[in-house]
Amino acid sequence: MREELIVLMSNNIYTAGLQSGSSSFMGFDEYMNLVLDDAEEVNVKKKTRKSLGRILLKGDNITLMMNT
Repeated sequence: MREELIVLMSNNIYTAGLQSGSSSFMGFDEYMNLVLDDAEEVNVKKKTRKSLGRILLKGDNITLMMNT
């Protein structure tokens, strides 16, 4: 099973793999802005998933981060 970083922002959840083989969590800065590669958006209300590729998540919009 792939280890993932899960980021919660309002009604959407963004996930990215953390294993060295996937190299999806690229980095962060002092403002907690995150760069995720092969990111996936999960809309909780609509129960849909969308592949996003490489994205930058602004730190001030992040509600919760956890490693699963």
